[in-house]
Parts: sequence; structure tokens; C-alpha cells
Amino acid sequence: MNRVSTAFARFLATLGPRIAADQILLRHVKAGDNGLAYAAIPRAWPLWLAAAFLLVKAACGQGVVLDPAGNIWREGRIGNGLSCGVFWFMGGILENIPCGDATVTKLDPSGTHVLYTKTLGGHGDSGGMAIAADTAGNVYIAGYTTAPDFPVTTGALQTKNAGPYGSQTDQTSVIPGGDVFVVKLNPDGSIAYSTFLGGSGNDVPTAMAVDRTGSVYVGGTTSSTNFPLTSSPISNAPSSGFVAKIDPAGRSLAFATYFPAYTNALKVDSTGAVYLAGSAGNTLFTTSGALQTTFGGGNQDSFAAKISATGRSLIYSTYLSGSGSSGVEAAFALAVDSRGAAWIGGSTGSENFPGTTGSGGAYLVKLAPDGSAIQAGSRFGLASATTFVAVDVQDNVYASGFMFSTQPQLPFSAPGFHPTANAQLSMPCDNSSANFLIEEASDGAPLYVSYLRENGPLTVPSPGHLLIWISLRRPL
Repeated sequence: MNRVSTAFARFLATLGPRIAADQILLRHVKAGDNGLAYAAIPRAWPLWLAAAFLLVKAACGQGVVLDPAGNIWREGRIGNGLSCGVFWFMGGILENIPCGDATVTKLDPSGTHVLYTKTLGGHGDSGGMAIAADTAGNVYIAGYTTAPDFPVTTGALQTKNAGPYGSQTDQTSVIPGGDVFVVKLNPDGSIAYSTFLGGSGNDVPTAMAVDRTGSVYVGGTTSSTNFPLTSSPISNAPSSGFVAKIDPAGRSLAFATYFPAYTNALKVDSTGAVYLAGSAGNTLFTTSGALQTTFGGGNQDSFAAKISATGRSLIYSTYLSGSGSSGVEAAFALAVDSRGAAWIGGSTGSENFPGTTGSGGAYLVKLAPDGSAIQAGSRFGLASATTFVAVDVQDNVYASGFMFSTQPQLPFSAPGFHPTANAQLSMPCDNSSANFLIEEASDGAPLYVSYLRENGPLTVPSPGHLLIWISLRRPL
């Protein structure tokens, strides 16, 4: 693209406050030398001009997904004019804490035209938390709501919000709560179904996926002692988390179980097996023969689990950690290859994190299909984390994340991180922090390693072609 599209500039101007100017999509295209390139934007350019040059603009929100036609869907939250509370600011000034509604926006593949936008909410606080698309172009949104009148469809799985109607706050912002909502949208944006899911406590989705039949899988947190469960769940003991599968019509639960962990990422494979990754304390139930069956210590460990297609048994459940870490220990990202191996990215403070080469806080590991061993793994950076992972049809893996320097007065140092000759950036832009992008072959061999100015959720439309959704808080 050699010049700024005036049509796109007009598009930005028409969005107003509903779509933030700090969310854009970068298209990385593999070059002939196997590198990943994108247009460089002069640091002095205004943010809107940089956004226009970089092709795609999108809505505020938590997640982004592409449908089969390449359209871009984004979900999130926007203020709805209601008050969810007040707090006293410095000097005795009373400040309002606004409630919100969930939003979903559909953009064309170029990102230059809004094809559809919708607000979902009621008399309470609502917000989108996760989004997925199926092969037919239907899109699914999961979020939370305290609104008793959140729109649900006749015959839905749960038509009453059983959670607390009053919104909770931390004195400055709203804390997600109430019940889960799950909404299926047809390709034209009309609602196919909408349902609540939850008990009398606070139930909040943190990850979701959809399989080829249109069944929806949701993982999240719960404080409900009466979360709706199916017969023979993995666990019927109330705990901090849940996993549930909703039938394609949105009318019944195929399975639902408590799960004693915080799920940051959830995937489903072609057999219907469900993969989870996140963080857990010492109450996680592990399986015989799994990589790590005992808690490593500290506040929490990363974990990975695989649930059978029936939802009644664990294929494996394992901790992923070393011993005695007191820092951040969590898996943040997950992708599953064609053979059922799980690529997991996260952060560790353990010096003896299993199955990895190198040293540092960010990790990327390939867990065997049966959960018994790490088949490839690396660690790098100091205060760092791998936050997004994707695989392509050739089983190459892509990962991005961030690093911080522990000594910003000195040149940036990232132990174990070695940019390749085709790197877009072989050094970060400043001494205090950096982002990164990695491509590895299925055996973990590095194909591309580079610093990035920003990072975000990854989508791989075809091998070597990446879509990276980033949040620009400052000029590139």
C-alpha cells in the first residue's frame, strides 16, 4: 500500500467513540527469505495515519476472529450510560463507575468497511470476553452479564440470569460478574440463539471454542455452588473453575463440570477432545503417567489438560512448572497441531522448568498428545511471557509475547533469545521492554525469531501469512 486510503480515513472518522483508535491489525506476509515483513511507520506520524497505513481498524474488545470469508469479527464492551457505582476520588470528588454492554463488530477482510455492529446488554453490566467462528461463517460470543433482561431466545438452555444482579466494583472499575452469556450470530449478524449459563454466584467465561458441528465449549471462573452440571461430570465438587459444552442449537448441555483451575486458553480438536491451559494451585487433579503430577510450589503453577469428547474423563492433566517459583507462573496461550500435540506458551519463574532449553521467564513447549512428555521446548527473556500461539496446516508454530528489562539503564538483554538472520528487528526499540515473534518447525527448530514493536493475538490464514491484532498505545 503506497498511500493512505482516503476512504479508510473517512471510515475512521465515522466510527466516533464506539471504536477506539488504538486497536489495529497488522498483516505480516512471509517474504522470499522466510522473513515476516510489515510496512515501517515513521514514529512521528499521527496514530490515525499509522492505523490507516497499516490497513485495518477494529473495535474495542477482548478478542478477534476471522470467519471463512476472511471477515474480521471483534467483541468487547462499551459504556451504556448506566451507573454501576461511585467512588471518592482525591479531593473528595465523587466519580461515577459506568456500566457497560457487550459489543460485536464485523469488518470486511480489508478492515475498511463496517459490515455489522451490535450491542448486547440490559439493565446491568455486560461485557464480551471471548469469540469464535465456525466453518459455516457463524460467530459465537461469550461474556458476562448482571442484567436480568439481557436478551435471550425462546427455548434456550437457560433463560433466567441466576447470578447476582448487583455489579461489583473495585472502587474504580466494574468487576466482571453475574452469569455467563453465550450468543450465536448468523453470518448476517442476526441472533441464532442467546442463553445464560451459570448459578447463583459469579460466573465469568475466560476462553471458548467451537467444533465443526457447531457445539460451543466454554471455560471460565465460578463462585457458584450450584453451577449447572451434567451427569457423571469430571468433578461435582464446587471449585474455582468450570468447563461446559453447549449443543449446536443452544438448548442443552452436552457436558458441564467443575474444574479447579483458571483456564486462560481452550481449544477443541477434530475428535471433540478439549484442551485447556492456564494456572492452578495445589488442588488440580492430575492423571497417572502425566508429565508432572505434583504441585511445584509457590503461589500457582501452569497446567495443561485434555478432556475426552464425552466430557466425563480426563485424557491427561498435568502441572507445567519447576519448583518453588514465587513469581508469575501461568500458561496464557494454546494451539493444537494435526497430531494432537499441544503447543503451550506462558511465563515461569522456575529455574528448572521441565523439557526446555535456554533460560528465562517466557516459555514455549510442545506437549505430547498423551500429556506424558515435552517434545520440544525453550525458555528466554527475563521478566517475560509468551502470550499468543498459533499453528498452521503444516504444523509450524508461531508465538508472540513480551519482555521487560530488569536493568533498563543498560542495553537490552534477553537470555536465550536469538534473532535469526532474517529478523525484522534484531534489537528492540528501547532498553526497557520488547515484544517478540517466533516461528518454529514442528520439531521446535527455529525458522524465524525477531523482536517486534508490538504483539497481539495471532491468526494464520495460510502457512507463512500471519494476522496479528495489536493495541497501539503509542506511535510505532
